[in-house]
Amino acid sequence: MLSTKGIRGFTMIELVVVLVVIAFLLVILWPAGGGHREKARQTTCLSQVRQLATACLMFSQDNKSHFPGATTWVKDISTYTGSNQKIFWCPSDASSEADNQVSYGYSGWLACVDGSGVKESDIKSPTEVGVICDASPDTAYPTGGIVYGGALQAANVPAATPSPRHSNGTVVGYADGHAKYVPNGVNERDIANGVTRAFCMAGALGLVDNPVGGISDFSMPASIPNSVTVGGEPCTRALLLAAAGIWRQRAKAQIALGGFKGQYLTEGRGSCYLWGTGDGVKPAGASVAIARDEVVLIVAKNTKIPVAVLGEVQSGQYTATLDTLRTLFSTGYRADGFQAYDYDSHSGTHRFFTEHLAANGKSLRISKAAKVVNNDLDMVDTVANDPLGIGYCSSAIADPERITIVALKTPDGKIYCYPNDNPKEAAILPDQTNSPFTRTLYAECGGKAWTREGTGIANVMLAPNAPGTKALQAGPLFKASYFLP
Repeated sequence: MLSTKGIRGFTMIELVVVLVVIAFLLVILWPAGGGHREKARQTTCLSQVRQLATACLMFSQDNKSHFPGATTWVKDISTYTGSNQKIFWCPSDASSEADNQVSYGYSGWLACVDGSGVKESDIKSPTEVGVICDASPDTAYPTGGIVYGGALQAANVPAATPSPRHSNGTVVGYADGHAKYVPNGVNERDIANGVTRAFCMAGALGLVDNPVGGISDFSMPASIPNSVTVGGEPCTRALLLAAAGIWRQRAKAQIALGGFKGQYLTEGRGSCYLWGTGDGVKPAGASVAIARDEVVLIVAKNTKIPVAVLGEVQSGQYTATLDTLRTLFSTGYRADGFQAYDYDSHSGTHRFFTEHLAANGKSLRISKAAKVVNNDLDMVDTVANDPLGIGYCSSAIADPERITIVALKTPDGKIYCYPNDNPKEAAILPDQTNSPFTRTLYAECGGKAWTREGTGIANVMLAPNAPGTKALQAGPLFKASYFLP
């Protein structure tokens, strides 16, 4: 028989210490357990969104390369998900039940003005264009919300906004079928935000070519019989084609594309036209201010231009003075130094830039050693792929994922950083900018494009407080690309 001599139980103090240690460990481990659970839900959501994005591609392949429609997207892709309703419900969405709710939204950029889906060929960069994402509020299956579809949503197309429900991050599915977790919340005024870029900025950046995407329905007066030609400055293309696309659909008017090859290349525009300007000067005839932007100086993300050539670096930001810019563009090229890029003489942006670099009352004459590009999108592509390249373009098209925007230092010592001079909000688009390179973009109107009776396309789609203007400005083009006029 074993002896129990010398064996004693826990004292009260020892028991209390043990309980305190256990409680302390529970406090430490409990958040970790919650984090693991959310990680598991995020993984499930990521898998579901990937399947939904892939289903959109499969639908396109079976429907003459058209993506799902605005009002029918949930029904359209349900066939490809095995009619599994639960796949449309995010496990981190606390506000809904899995058996009858849709907690994802579909991009307004993928819906045409008549509600049909865009052609697959209209999506120029499938790896960067968002299709589906975590969104709120929920809708009842089989109805799905549209993300950035405009403030004046048609009654049968519920509005939705991206929802960062996964530890302040959002799961996004893209037009090529892949999906990923995008951290850091959602801010539609933040040009560095991944969700904003995929859903808000996709149209202006040329990632998807559907200018009417995200513009809402509205009442339209009687049509005009004339054919309206639309063209002019390339940076106005998205705005004017959006207005023209809505006008053509609602007013049943004829729209001819005159080409966006520059403000001053006006051959073939006819007597009834909308012509975008870029020189910042209000045209002498009938015209409408349609938006504001900023002409920004750009270099490649991996630029090899020596700091001594470009100017200086302040707080990690490349900064150039007006004198530096005059030297760079009047020289045009220097081996192992830089290669300047310019637009041709038809460009209003070219005239605006050179006149704002004027010194001693004379416009800047850009050197013939500078290479000429076709338009803003071409400028971004070219500079992004040239480590020694330096150019300028509309801020609406300056893709922060591909290029670096150089700050401007004026003679009074003031430094202007696009979009925001406040270092704490460096990527947040303000309501307005006070940079000396800010300009107003106009639509010059010819013939019945503008009428005193208020029935012309310019009156309805572009004039202040007009019904079409409100619908256009409520859409994504004015959230993170253009400023209000």
